Amino acid sequence: MHQRTAMPIKRPRIVVVGGYNADLFVTCSQLPTAQRIFMGGPLQIFGGGRGANMAVAAARAGCEVSFVGGCGRDGFGGMARGLLSNERINLDFFAEIPNASTGTSLILIETSSGKNMIMVAESANARLTPEMVYQAQSVIRSADLVFTELEVRSDAAWTTMRLCEEYGVPLILDCSTCQRRIALPPNHLLAIVVEDTELASVVGTSDRHEAINELLQTGCQNVVVVEGNEQIIFSNRESALEVPIQPPKIVDRCGAVESVSVWIGLGLLRKLPLREVCQNAAAAMAYSLGHMGGQRGMPTAADVLRVRAEAGRIAAVLA
Repeated sequence: MHQRTAMPIKRPRIVVVGGYNADLFVTCSQLPTAQRIFMGGPLQIFGGGRGANMAVAAARAGCEVSFVGGCGRDGFGGMARGLLSNERINLDFFAEIPNASTGTSLILIETSSGKNMIMVAESANARLTPEMVYQAQSVIRSADLVFTELEVRSDAAWTTMRLCEEYGVPLILDCSTCQRRIALPPNHLLAIVVEDTELASVVGTSDRHEAINELLQTGCQNVVVVEGNEQIIFSNRESALEVPIQPPKIVDRCGAVESVSVWIGLGLLRKLPLREVCQNAAAAMAYSLGHMGGQRGMPTAADVLRVRAEAGRIAAVLA
């Protein structure tokens, strides 16, 4: 197997503009239904949030990372700073927002399948403004690669997009899970990553082929569709690939798509062969699916190599 997956000596400078959530987990034998009470496992609290998960994923991949976001003046805000600081992420632009609560998600996970139900509370994530993004333009301008997502206000994401276009910095947009209809503006995105269940929210059609074509027509260079826990579909104007994910066991889906976004972005930045880019991303997602907690389940480069090696051994046996 190629050893090129390890990060090069020069550490890429990464900026992530997005949200942080404290994820409150309860496992259960089956997901509850309306007007029924079920007993679950003990409460567990992990660092999460789509933007913060990508920041941790990039840091563990060996990058220098700055995180642009917001939190409240509360216990979860202190937890956020502690967890992200431990990953050596620059928090100069992770602002404490007055009269706002730190992002919080309530998550139920069915132990037999890994299926989940998630409710995200209104929080500081909804108060990340374009002005706050502009305050971080110095690190955005000097970045090698920027990531943003739509758990935060779309005008903050589009401001990030405009700054990246102005400074010639490649940008990855993680569109999952937005759960609302968005109007994606014309762009020069390096890549957009979206789950198959979100295609209709992003482009108005759930037909995968039509959706990919529409996304490419917006100006995006590469489109990545994450199809459940099964495979990654990669498309650009010249080629298309389908790469299986092959998780050994699905424990928790939180953070899994974010790991795909980061490893797709880093692979494209390094101009790796497209199949290797997708295989690395699939291995990162497989690792995340096997671990509880969004940030806790982010792999290192060594973890990605190990998962790819194990997948190769299994494929050889099956052949």
